[in-house]
Amino acid sequence: MVDFEKIELMMKEVRVLLDRIRVQFPDLSFAYTGDVPIQSDEQAVLGFEMLTSVSGVLLVGLGVDYGIQIASNYHGYRLQGMDIDRAMSATYRRAGTGVVLAALTTSVAFFVLAGTGTMAFR
Repeated sequence: MVDFEKIELMMKEVRVLLDRIRVQFPDLSFAYTGDVPIQSDEQAVLGFEMLTSVSGVLLVGLGVDYGIQIASNYHGYRLQGMDIDRAMSATYRRAGTGVVLAALTTSVAFFVLAGTGTMAFR
């Protein structure tokens, strides 16, 4: 497991070191990059960590995915000539169980993530 507090402490030390270098070499231009510094900067500026920002994207993506499953099944049944009521019933019989089970397993995963203490789950 990644210890975000240690990463944040490390990045604070890196910033202090870079500030010292800038004082000694004012004409020197440099920067740092990569996942860790970017995540650290986002947390410092925005007040939340990577898991928080990714959680929203995941939830939207999952909602779209479930919607696509339902819509594509319904559309297929309508193309086969079923009326609206029969197409909806067939859609929920065919895709409904899978979508519900996928949503439940995803919910369990998010409940486990709630134990991490990240801001997304407070």
